[in-house]
Amino acid sequence: MKQIVLIQIFVLFTVFQSVAQKTDQLPYAFYSDYEAQVVSSYLGSEYIDIVPLFLAVDPENNTEVEEKVQKEIDRLVKRLCKRNLERKSPTKMIKRTYYAVHRRKLFNFKPNANFTDVFKKGEYNCVTASALVAYVFQEIGIDYSIRLAPGHVFVIAESGDSRVYLETTDPINGFIKDNKFLENKLKRYVPDVVWGAVSGTTNTENGEESSDSFFLNAEEITLQELAGIQFYNGGVTALEEKDFQLAFHYFRVANDIYANEQSTLAMRIALMNLLYHNDFSKPTDLDYLEFLAANSASDNDRSIVLRSFQKISENHLFSNHNADTYREAYFKLYTATSDKALKSLLQGFYLYDLGRYTLEYDSAEKAIRLLEKAAVMLPGIDEIEQTLSAAYLLNKNFD
Repeated sequence: MKQIVLIQIFVLFTVFQSVAQKTDQLPYAFYSDYEAQVVSSYLGSEYIDIVPLFLAVDPENNTEVEEKVQKEIDRLVKRLCKRNLERKSPTKMIKRTYYAVHRRKLFNFKPNANFTDVFKKGEYNCVTASALVAYVFQEIGIDYSIRLAPGHVFVIAESGDSRVYLETTDPINGFIKDNKFLENKLKRYVPDVVWGAVSGTTNTENGEESSDSFFLNAEEITLQELAGIQFYNGGVTALEEKDFQLAFHYFRVANDIYANEQSTLAMRIALMNLLYHNDFSKPTDLDYLEFLAANSASDNDRSIVLRSFQKISENHLFSNHNADTYREAYFKLYTATSDKALKSLLQGFYLYDLGRYTLEYDSAEKAIRLLEKAAVMLPGIDEIEQTLSAAYLLNKNFD
């Protein structure tokens, strides 16, 4: 069984700059009223009912679906509580609960399944199966922890003085008490290059070498943070389908719920693609560019903002002769950024674009004043110097 849900994004980036957490500057593009209600409630409060947060990623969900799912979970918990009370051994209680959840709800492994799919079709992946198992453990009173490893999620349950490892994608052999057996199973879920980077050996007290696998000491996360990972997976799917706006939204929500470098980088990749494929024909398109301008932190950021600004000038100023829309876009971007270098570049190219437009549609004399200012702000750019020379010729100014 191959696990590919938590897709690792490996990207060669000139310089990785974390997008600053100024997400309040950009309106959320929620894809359903239910998602808006749940995520907004989460962002505005420390308390959140975990089931709605897992359901919010599916745009078809609503409060009726939430009630139905919650009732199904409650019935499952009630049934397991009755049976588990007869069991004195904590280990048997964990085992019975784990396999009961699989028998009743988890039927078919599907890499891109979301939490709703568990209840609609019985489809699951490591994120959704771990979420359901952990939630049921929580309701029954079994101590557990959710562990995040590269490309995978699993659950650890506490049984007295020992631990039980639950490989939640395995309905037959997922209940594991042997550490080495767990490691061998988990090794199949990631490429060899990743395994080699995160695992190794250490010396024990008697001098013998023993495995110190990263997976056996994987990061512990909460159910709430696991919901963030489900949004992340939704973003990966949207990115693969080239729906960059949806991908950016899901990565953004994922990062709000569980902030980490991977979701921040993924959000940035989606944003870069969104801007690259955008013609900025709609007023809301500018929101994403404003967001990048507000968080500009590198030459790469500035280059993307300026390239996009050039699209705006070509589409609105030169193609549609809409100088007002162009000026509005400039002032929004100039105001949004606190990056002095980007402010200077924006102002210089703004003057250059107005100079080009004035030279073509108004007078060379007016264009010269604009182009001379642009040349001072952006020295050494051939296009500006050539346009200024043409303006001088047209104005018959040979000084």
